[in-house]
Amino acid sequence: MSEDFCLGPSVLLFVFYLASFVALTFALRRIDVSVAYAVWSGVGTGLNFPSIVEKIGTEGRLTGVDISSEMLSHAGKRVERAGWKNVELVQSDVVAYKYPDAVDGVLSIGVFGYIADHDRVIEAASRALVPGGRLAIMDGKRPERLPTWVFNLIVRMSRSFGVTSDYFDKRTWESVDRYFRETAFEEMYGGMLFISSGTHPRSR
Repeated sequence: MSEDFCLGPSVLLFVFYLASFVALTFALRRIDVSVAYAVWSGVGTGLNFPSIVEKIGTEGRLTGVDISSEMLSHAGKRVERAGWKNVELVQSDVVAYKYPDAVDGVLSIGVFGYIADHDRVIEAASRALVPGGRLAIMDGKRPERLPTWVFNLIVRMSRSFGVTSDYFDKRTWESVDRYFRETAFEEMYGGMLFISSGTHPRSR
């Protein structure tokens, strides 16, 4: 197979969104999203917004953060069509993002593999959460239960998203264990995806 092999963006998006939708269902079980205020980093086009907006209700607030203006443009149209008045979109690199005070929940999807200093970002999220607030991260990891050729094929297929094999080497869950309590870790898709979660450890 050619080293330049790459599936079309539309096919990749379909596969990614299908896999992430299933994984998101599990991630949401790890965070109490029936909260007053949630921050979601890596919202993309907002395709999965209904899953969390339904749970926070009309009284809750959701801030969606993404670095891509193109993605946020699609997400904004989705928010407008749905008439969600309690959803705010912010264009920002998650490393530079300043979390508001007193956040009840933080959810991150497909972000930390791109971040070199992920420990600092997770620490910042922990400081923003209220006592008892929850964090849930869904991201990729280097799989131990998949053949190497399958992993390499997936990496090649994902080049259009800026994904390299290094993306899967960030051990983000170790930072979650460092700054949170009652942590949990689970793998999906042969260890290709993981969900790491925890509870804010401090009282105020």
